[in-house]
Amino acid sequence: FDAVEVFPHEPQMSKTFYLWQAPEEYEPTGEHLKALVAFFDNAETQDDADLIRAMFCTPAWGGMAGARPLFVVMAPDRGCGKSSLADALGWLYGGAIELEPHQRGEDRLVSRLLSPAALTKRVVRIDNAKGLFSSAVVESLITAPAISGHRYYTGEAQRVNSLTWVLTGNGLRLSTDFAQRSFIINLERPEYDPAWRDRLQQYVEAHRHEILADIVAVLQKPAPKTEAKSRWASWVAGVLVRASRDPEHVVKINDERAAEYDEDRDEAELIIAARDT
Repeated sequence: FDAVEVFPHEPQMSKTFYLWQAPEEYEPTGEHLKALVAFFDNAETQDDADLIRAMFCTPAWGGMAGARPLFVVMAPDRGCGKSSLADALGWLYGGAIELEPHQRGEDRLVSRLLSPAALTKRVVRIDNAKGLFSSAVVESLITAPAISGHRYYTGEAQRVNSLTWVLTGNGLRLSTDFAQRSFIINLERPEYDPAWRDRLQQYVEAHRHEILADIVAVLQKPAPKTEAKSRWASWVAGVLVRASRDPEHVVKINDERAAEYDEDRDEAELIIAARDT
């Protein structure tokens, strides 16, 4: 085996040994995944709610390596639950690898991703980024089929890239490459509830295996055909069509958002406008 996984993939990835087993006493009905998504009832639109559902399914998808988009969680202000959404994804899949968005953090990132403690983790989180976010290192890692480099105290090492990346921030601007690699989730300000985050964490911890069983059942459903066109066609066909009621509309709205948050595109349009005046 090339890898040992403590959580499921559907379909299972080749040369991988899986330790996870579905709870025998639970027949997957979707109720636990639905309840988890319902914690984020401040999703701006139904498309955002569908993307949240798809995001929770993505780390369990056993599709092509390097074929998972970056999820960008945006909110108008603090206290909207964007960090908690990323946290919940990490809690569900055994923790997240935290990346600090600065040069020193990037320099150590590959070695951290290849460390023994990180090999069973499937989520990388970049929390509370500010302003314009751009990183050639992260851009390449999102789409790389395999992550290879130096492992501390060992030497050269490699892992299959089945990681799911999550970026959170308020009013972020994205480079063109990041915008094209992203599916953007917008959250609105919810009613204040001081116990909400504790309830969320307790729910995930208490029902993790039932939620995962629901996710596996979602990914096993026959995939409806879609006309949606995306650079993430494999993920759209493997995950989004099963998680969304209208995947074509989700892709359409996301393309519009990616253009809206694309800082390079804005600068190019300003230059063209100035040239033409």
